[in-house]
Amino acid sequence: MLASFLHASSDTYVYVKTYSQSSNLPKSPPAISPRASLWQSIQFPPPASLPDIFDKGYCGPTNPILFTATSGDLEVGYGNHDAKTVSGSLNLPIAKDRVALNLAAQYSKDDGFGKDIGNGVPLQNNESGALRGTLRLDLTDNLQVLVRGEWAHATSTQNIENLSYVVPGFSIAAAAVGAQIGALTPTDFGILGGLLTTGAPPAGATPQQIAAFFNDVNAGRTALASYICKQCRTNTFATPAQLTAFGISGVPIVPHSRVDLATGSIVSTYQFSENLYAKSITALHRTARSTASSESASPFLLINGIGDDQNPQQFTQELQLGGDAMGNKLKWVAGYYFYHLKGHDNALNVEIVPFLPNPITAQSEFTDTSNSGYGQATYALTPSINLTAGLRYTSERTKLTLGNRNAAVCDVQGVPPIGADCTANFYNSFHNVSYTGGLDWQAFEDLLLYAKTSRGFRAGGTNQRSNPALPYAPETVTDYEIGAKSEWLERRLRINLAAYHSDYKDIQRSISVIESGSLITAVQNAASATIDGAELEITARPVRALTVSAFAAYTNPKYKTYTGLSATGTPIDLSGNRFPNVSRWQSGLSGTYTLEDRLGSLDMTVDSSFRTSVDFVPDNHDANSAFSTTQGSYGLLNARVSQEIRDWNATISVWGKNITDRHYIAGANDFSTQLGFAYTIPGRPATYGLEIRKRF
Repeated sequence: MLASFLHASSDTYVYVKTYSQSSNLPKSPPAISPRASLWQSIQFPPPASLPDIFDKGYCGPTNPILFTATSGDLEVGYGNHDAKTVSGSLNLPIAKDRVALNLAAQYSKDDGFGKDIGNGVPLQNNESGALRGTLRLDLTDNLQVLVRGEWAHATSTQNIENLSYVVPGFSIAAAAVGAQIGALTPTDFGILGGLLTTGAPPAGATPQQIAAFFNDVNAGRTALASYICKQCRTNTFATPAQLTAFGISGVPIVPHSRVDLATGSIVSTYQFSENLYAKSITALHRTARSTASSESASPFLLINGIGDDQNPQQFTQELQLGGDAMGNKLKWVAGYYFYHLKGHDNALNVEIVPFLPNPITAQSEFTDTSNSGYGQATYALTPSINLTAGLRYTSERTKLTLGNRNAAVCDVQGVPPIGADCTANFYNSFHNVSYTGGLDWQAFEDLLLYAKTSRGFRAGGTNQRSNPALPYAPETVTDYEIGAKSEWLERRLRINLAAYHSDYKDIQRSISVIESGSLITAVQNAASATIDGAELEITARPVRALTVSAFAAYTNPKYKTYTGLSATGTPIDLSGNRFPNVSRWQSGLSGTYTLEDRLGSLDMTVDSSFRTSVDFVPDNHDANSAFSTTQGSYGLLNARVSQEIRDWNATISVWGKNITDRHYIAGANDFSTQLGFAYTIPGRPATYGLEIRKRF
């Protein structure tokens, strides 16, 4: 666990985002813009003015809890790749105007989009099920309680990996493959050991022996490069039988993952008066996760996570007091937020066989405790101008207990390699004051202008895999935004526009580094960065039957200063690098045309999205590998047709996603400077299906 956590809360939800290092297998970054992560990090609880979403009888955006009548829906679907879905919900009034229960369930399964030939299993397949129940209790006219419980279970196999680049000449991966195909000789291993430890062949090695060594390593490179494929949907991953040669057996090497989630929460609101309320939000969340994965993009044992188990458990408690004052000119909320996380993360890996004493074990236990207090208010300066200000103080403490080792020695800072218990504790403490402020002006009935600024905070932590256990600093961001929201032509045209500037300090970045012969993922701080951007959203209804929406977003991130680490831990200047997984331009266009026929409404929707080029791992490239993990500009096209059957209270829909079957990269990893290869993760192919929904 990286012990890096971000907290934000709202009137009815507690949002906690954790950044974990589940294993030392680097993963592809999520498809998220810096704007999205920024916006998550700077939000404060909004000023609450009842009636709010709770009093409207909702436990979520689409989950009504009603006292009036029994109601519900059932939906089934089927698509290509044998995709099956079933979902439904049921609303049950129990006591008139006092007690109601909402139940919901979902199940989905598909056969995936590829196949692991080596182990005979599908890739990118998913099976999941979930149950949710929400009990609404209006105990008195002033006291309302929502009790929620959720359970979810999901299993999947890993992503398809297309080997896209192999470093020409010597690399650790080429030598590892050479060993596995029997190309390396005993003399080769002596030369290899010298190259890895001192950067030079051992004394006495003859030119002929060195030449023979590189010929044998090149045989490994050629064998690895034979699996390069840019648009494959199959992989040949290593099999359990291959581990036997290295003295490892009885471990789940076939790539897969399993996750079980259980959550419960109680939200209680007491309305003292029309202008004053108190709220308590209590939540418990438990996760059990196990994985086995390969990052080798080939049948060779280069980086394989043969077992990773996590069980984070978190408890949160929030208390709010809020209301209206000064003749409803002032809307305010103040509160306290407590967060506690504990759990373990145990990983068993095989890496760069046979140059390390395998297997490598990474064991950790972690706790994180955070206390914060906040206040926010909105004051109406005039009937059309509002001023908002908020302040939040956070105190956070983390503890990380490490027990990392390989098959021969302990690998924990401050602990002798042998002859002692392989465990040590590492502590961190952070304090932060964040704020938000803004001004909005209802210039006309259909035009709102606003300006605001916020400062957000993400805690630092200790790197779980490194030795020494390197700490990293908190990340802060200050955001400035101006914008306009407007409606025109009798509300047939809506235009929203925003421009923003963000200043980052100590921005956290994940990198891959070779340390003591092992590949680890570490978090480092880039000193500073800025992001400038603009967003435009337009929705129009030119005629009654047609609705058209469009958006465009421009993002220009820049590192002001960024001293990073090379694959061997040497400081290097990365200031000119692109941000990972960020496109300069993104846009989308959608349209829905509705006809009324004898059955009911017929909706026909087409939507498209476009993004310019994106570099998934800019901080890990060598001079020649950047092309292999960079996706050029591309667009995707989706469509959906829904026919309402009013007499049956039902809807039948046919849908398609990526209907042109556009090939694109959805993720990538580049280990060129660390190991000697790179791979990409292909995006989903064309999918299509049928859905039937019945309401009652």
